[in-house]
Parts: sequence; C-alpha cells; structure tokens
Amino acid sequence: MPRLIDMTGQRFGRVLVLGPGGRQGTTPRWRCVCDCGRELFVQGASLRTGRQQSCGCLKSETAATLHRKHGLTASPEARIWSTMKQRCMNPNNASFSEYGGRGIRVCDRWADSFESFLADMGPRPSPRHSIDRIKNDKGYEPANCRWATRSEQNSNTRRNVFVFDGAETVTLTEWARRRGVHVMTAWHRYQRGRLPGPSTPHSID
Repeated sequence: MPRLIDMTGQRFGRVLVLGPGGRQGTTPRWRCVCDCGRELFVQGASLRTGRQQSCGCLKSETAATLHRKHGLTASPEARIWSTMKQRCMNPNNASFSEYGGRGIRVCDRWADSFESFLADMGPRPSPRHSIDRIKNDKGYEPANCRWATRSEQNSNTRRNVFVFDGAETVTLTEWARRRGVHVMTAWHRYQRGRLPGPSTPHSID
C-alpha cells in the first residue's frame, strides 16, 4: 500500500488541513477547515490538484460577483474562456487541430455559460496562472481543470509524455527512472528531439 503523504498543516486555497479524517471506502480523507469556519472532509487528490479550494463558499461568492456584472466580460478569465472555446469549437482557429480536431471538447455547462465556468473555476489566483487540464487526453470540464502556473503545468506534462523504450511505450518519468537519470535531463532530451514521443499540449494563458 502506498505511503500516506502527511498533509497536516498545509493550506490549499481557503482550506487548511487539520489532520487525517478517516476513509471513504478505501480512500483516505483529510479533516479540514475552511477560512469561513466550516469543517469538511476531503480526499488528498482533490486538494493537491486544486479541485477543492474552499468548502463551496468561493464558488458562491464568485457567482454573486457575476450577478453584480463588474465588467467581467473584459476580465482575464473571460479571455481564457473565449480562447478555450475557440480552440475546441472553431475549425478556423489556428490551434483547432491540436484541440477540437483531436477530440478535446468543452463540456456543455462551460460552453453555454461563462458564468458557470467562472463559478466552477473561481477567479484566476494570479497573472502567472492559466487553465490546465489535469488529464491531457480529456476535455475542459470541472473535474479535469485547475488553475496552475507554468512550472506546475510542465510537471503535469512530463508525467503524461510517453516515449518508446525498446518494445514498449512508457512515461518519460519511468524512462528516466530505468536509466537512473533525473527526469529534467530526460525532459530536455525529449524537447531536443532525442526521444520519440507525442507533442506536448499547449495551455491557455
């Protein structure tokens, strides 16, 4: 059984981890408290990937802000939402072949409503953050997206790059482990074309 990563004392958005919170089936949960004072129990993966940043109060506040209409149509979040849709839904877009053309879709909830997109994602934490798909072969939807910095996205990409190792295909991380080299060394070799593999996806700033 994998060793449980102790997340006690760590903060994820508005959520502070207080300690272990039992299990849901076989999955460990963490006892947390939101800045608003509400206690909640969350799976570690939801915290680490950014899917859980509050008890739900952040989404409620974002939705309330949307209803006040403070110029959000010109916000960075609106630009990211529009670019996301163009890449996935407009065949004339320069990036369509890498997104919509290869099956990357925007879920109906987001495609039909910027308000729903912002309510689910929350405000962009900083200008360094852009929208990132956690699983690169899946589309834009609440369970598969987060705000992430470029370095976080690069780390996610390295885990999902596949290269050939003899007669089988393995992740770049596994290739590096087998050869006893640092994953960054393998990543640089891949970028220089010295390792065969698929092209890396683009993020939306």
